[in-house]
Amino acid sequence: LDWKAAVAMLRSMEKSDSNKDWYLPQPNAYCYSSVLSACARCDEYDEAIRIMERMKDIKPNTWVYNAVLSACASRRRNKKSNNNNGTRRVQMALLLLNRMQTTYD
Repeated sequence: LDWKAAVAMLRSMEKSDSNKDWYLPQPNAYCYSSVLSACARCDEYDEAIRIMERMKDIKPNTWVYNAVLSACASRRRNKKSNNNNGTRRVQMALLLLNRMQTTYD
């Protein structure tokens, strides 16, 4: 699954040590948004939320917010999804929209 490879690469970038001879660069907002988009395409809502929460010193840009909002809206594969999960996704989407408005006002 492509989203798992994207998440693995992001984790490698986050853990990379610049004091070694060979290292990966630290991820930026665009790296995060790419991985979040992969999660959204594969209906990995929970993983997308966890990844966004891991963004320590990186201010989410509109690409990041849009990718996570897409994950909130995506319910293609999840046949076991119940109404509580849908309600939780809507609540998270509203929270993200509010946070986005606060960030960019």
